[in-house]
Amino acid sequence: MHFNYQEKTAAEAYIRSLGIVPNHNFLVVQRGLAPSLHALLKTDLLYSTIFSKPYLLIFTSTAIVLKKTGTDQPARYFNHQEITRFRAGELRLTPVDCIWFKASKNYCFYIKSCCCHSRRFF
Repeated sequence: MHFNYQEKTAAEAYIRSLGIVPNHNFLVVQRGLAPSLHALLKTDLLYSTIFSKPYLLIFTSTAIVLKKTGTDQPARYFNHQEITRFRAGELRLTPVDCIWFKASKNYCFYIKSCCCHSRRFF
């Protein structure tokens, strides 16, 4: 997912409002279903309308902060101690990278790959 200068500036202002310094520590990602389902359904209009939502994902030294964009919902904080599993890498057979972690439940986020690479985690 690409975002323009105004969106980047707004994201950085929001991050500052949380008391976090934006320093290349955030991504705009699409939240989706588990990687195996995402690979199968990614082109389905119903999937992209219902399940795939944009989020701001912020990484700090103590937590991962998750904010659903375009809503007034407060950000969710996941302390590193809460996260029992974390993986990031290219999703096989797709042009996207996946960030997956488990806290109270599984969270899967997707972002278009910026280049072709050979590391495969899923």
